[in-house]
Amino acid sequence: MKLKFGAMCLLVGGLLTALAPVYADDVDAVHPTNSAKNAAITSQIKLNLSANNSTSMSNVIVKTSEGGVVWLSGTVTSQAMVSEAEAIARRTEGVTAVNNQITVKKEP
Repeated sequence: MKLKFGAMCLLVGGLLTALAPVYADDVDAVHPTNSAKNAAITSQIKLNLSANNSTSMSNVIVKTSEGGVVWLSGTVTSQAMVSEAEAIARRTEGVTAVNNQITVKKEP
């Protein structure tokens, strides 16, 4: 009986040791509160871009990563719109940095 119990303890201990790296990765995961803040920032920027009344601004893709870093991509029809989209993002509360990768694509 003691031998079976000892073997079971070793087995469980081995399994827990194998799962430790998985748990450690999960501890470093982004906290849900941060995800909600990032989603709120993204939504606010999209709302502000849509208020611009330019159909070209609807082609701007907005993503927010940890710490309020905003990533802009997509296409617009002028360099002025690229600058305006970046300015809108920078003025949004909670934004700490903007990475602007929007390109200009002239309409045919």
